[in-house]
Amino acid sequence: MALLKYFPVAQGGAGTVIVAAAVAGQKHKVLGLSLSLAATGSFRLTGAANLTGDIRGLKDDAITWPTSALPYVEADAGAALSLVTIGGAAQGIVVYVTDP
Repeated sequence: MALLKYFPVAQGGAGTVIVAAAVAGQKHKVLGLSLSLAATGSFRLTGAANLTGDIRGLKDDAITWPTSALPYVEADAGAALSLVTIGGAAQGIVVYVTDP
């Protein structure tokens, strides 16, 4: 079984942050997250392509996906996992595993 990994999100401004770098033959799978936006805006998770649509959030309200045994989304094998914020920086954590 793959080990859980925790990526602390502490953006200084809106934009893209790489949660997990690409690993040949491996997939990054998001098992949970909790994010708060510094301003009303949105975020999405990306791999080789968008993994989610834009998820809207209000300033200082937490958006939480409780940790699950089944992934919410997973990147294609060999693709990086990134968090893209639009309209404001995000603070929080992303819980993921990396395995085949």
